[in-house]
Amino acid sequence: MIKVSLNLLLLLFLVGCNATNTLEPSASKVRIYNNIENKTTCTYLGEVIGSEGVLYNYLFISNYDLTMGARNDLRNKAHALGGNIIEIENYRLGYQTSTVYVGNVYHCKGMN
Repeated sequence: MIKVSLNLLLLLFLVGCNATNTLEPSASKVRIYNNIENKTTCTYLGEVIGSEGVLYNYLFISNYDLTMGARNDLRNKAHALGGNIIEIENYRLGYQTSTVYVGNVYHCKGMN
């Protein structure tokens, strides 16, 4: 009986898993681009990696939520660096258990 209860508890825990990276309100204005044509008004701030999904919960998160979680993580990290623009180095790294984006963060005057 205890084994059944523990299995049921574990199942309920796993089913309840959602994307963990929510977009911080202060990071909502950070924009993501594939290519920034003119960087003359931009200051490079660093590289960020945004990811969502881990081995134990990826089966219970939709592709949409995995993607949005990774992009939210990217925006939050860029905002923490003081950036307002992210230039994606890759479009999406799709692993079997997670989604990952890599980008360069800039603070660009007059861009949002």
